[in-house]
Amino acid sequence: MKSFVFKSNLNCEGCIEQIRIPLHQISEIDQWEVDLIHPDKLIILHGELIDYKAVISKIGEAGYRLEYLPDFVLLNN
Repeated sequence: MKSFVFKSNLNCEGCIEQIRIPLHQISEIDQWEVDLIHPDKLIILHGELIDYKAVISKIGEAGYRLEYLPDFVLLNN
């Protein structure tokens, strides 16, 4: 399974709730997690064929900004 990492402007658990439904609407996402402790407020998506541009657009519709970080290395993967 591949991981796709995004920098976000999420700030709190309420923000996470706002993106929960949009993320569940993207069938290519098998799992997802948010790291609000990281300075870049990371959203980490797991799946094989995730279209990162579609994710950015879908989350943008919910009022949040994402930046895809293709070179980000997850240490626990």
